[in-house]
Amino acid sequence: ERVRRIALDALRDMVNGEVIVDRIDGNLLDRFDLVGVAIVDEAERPFLIADRIRARVAIAPLLTRRIVITSIELDRPVVTLSRSHDGPWNYERIFDSGDAPTDVKLGLGSWVDLHGITINDGTLIVHQPYTSDEPRRSETRLRVERDSTGLRQTTEFRQINARIPRLLWADPDSAAVSFRVRQLSMMAGGFQAPEIVGRELRGGG
Repeated sequence: ERVRRIALDALRDMVNGEVIVDRIDGNLLDRFDLVGVAIVDEAERPFLIADRIRARVAIAPLLTRRIVITSIELDRPVVTLSRSHDGPWNYERIFDSGDAPTDVKLGLGSWVDLHGITINDGTLIVHQPYTSDEPRRSETRLRVERDSTGLRQTTEFRQINARIPRLLWADPDSAAVSFRVRQLSMMAGGFQAPEIVGRELRGGG
């Protein structure tokens, strides 16, 4: 229980919001499962929900306060990216560690390097402002809804199955996120109909 509490505290230090884990199975210093995982922002709006995350951590880098995950598998994760009309993306708020160099405090989570990422049956939902007053005739198939802040366009990617060899999530020497995609398949639903199916996609960033 003490190790579980330390691990959750380290995760919570990395986000502006809340990290919820229903249960941890296995050994946190080797291979473990996080069951019932959720990351929400400060208004309790979800960013990540996953049934189960299986991971294996490298021990030696922890001695220098680096997190290196040698393998990680996410079962049915749902990621929601949202941006309001006058604000940043939710992930920018959740993982913002300060813009000025004086705000940077190196510690556990300043370096996060993920290897062997597998995504099983994932979902990505993207909400962003719709800039026109109303959808034009040529855009009537777009999924546009009105919320408390105005019109919002939603794009949904479902049945995501992916293999990502490496994702460098956090590096104190760079603000960039580096990743490579070996295999990706999904169904995109950014329009009313029909949906788009993508298979065997590859790329990097």
